[in-house]
Amino acid sequence: MFPPQQEGHISMQDKFSIQVVDAVMLARIHRIHATETVQDAEMLGNDEAKVAAIMAIQHAETALALFREADSLLPDLQAARDAKWNGDIVLLESGSALLTARQKLGKDAS
Repeated sequence: MFPPQQEGHISMQDKFSIQVVDAVMLARIHRIHATETVQDAEMLGNDEAKVAAIMAIQHAETALALFREADSLLPDLQAARDAKWNGDIVLLESGSALLTARQKLGKDAS
């Protein structure tokens, strides 16, 4: 299915796997920051921020599941790309929810 690999070149499948690993790391970072934001919102009694942060956690978890699915679909690169694309979209939603939560707490985006 994949062309023969030349010495010194990374295969398409390997490049894709690296992208999935990067996406998984980013989704985990979202989940960690969203969990911390939930705790901050609870301490401050800000229910709107808490709900937004919980949504960010849920989206990050969904993205992680889609990224794991993408990796498991290899060597079917097209199916794996489709799953990763869906994970990327959900991860954007996670970031948006996290940003909303942080703004409701009066914090910056970092």
